[in-house]
Amino acid sequence: MMQAAEQFGNAATVTGLSPSKIYKMLTLPAEVDRAEFIEQPHVIPETGEEKTVHDMTTRELEAVVKAEKQPDKPMQAQPDKQARRVTELPMAEAVKRVKPSLWAQVDDMTVKELKMFAVLSHTEQERCLNEWAEKYQAGGLLEFSDLIGKYVKGISEDNFDMFIFIAKEVGRLQKTAYVMINREVSQRLDKVAHGLDELFNNPPETDEELNKELKCVSMKLKRK
Repeated sequence: MMQAAEQFGNAATVTGLSPSKIYKMLTLPAEVDRAEFIEQPHVIPETGEEKTVHDMTTRELEAVVKAEKQPDKPMQAQPDKQARRVTELPMAEAVKRVKPSLWAQVDDMTVKELKMFAVLSHTEQERCLNEWAEKYQAGGLLEFSDLIGKYVKGISEDNFDMFIFIAKEVGRLQKTAYVMINREVSQRLDKVAHGLDELFNNPPETDEELNKELKCVSMKLKRK
């Protein structure tokens, strides 16, 4: 147990873990951050499922730890990949996944936002809330669910900024078209807005592909 205390200290992340799971993780390479390893989802080698340490069986954890020690590892789910995880959790599971110290900050979330937010690791939850407070909460530029979607879908900062810019420009042009009572332009802008929503909800596999798609939308917008 002394070795466990040295590696994990009094980390809150081990709360609720069985001694057998903690013992299995003692053999992880020294460079692996224990807290992040526990929080982040990992791919189970035998099934391909993604689970956090809390959700794994001891046998599944043993396989993941073994894979982590391989030269060609890791079997860890990558945060910036589109297929890394589900986009929302059942409510009962979501309540368990939110970092306890953050509950005061998520109290006014909608049910859907909470289900999405709980998918994120504790580190990502903190980053998401900080980014919302520092950049977007006061500006009214987007919904909180959009920012959560950025993290869930692994959208890069540059591409997310482009999403916001295009959405803002579409809104501006839609108001202009409405004032001018130009129904044809309004309909075309509605299609652009719909396409942008589809692109955000179902982005391509890579950031490069997404960037190309966004540039195409931007070019279409300039022709309106």
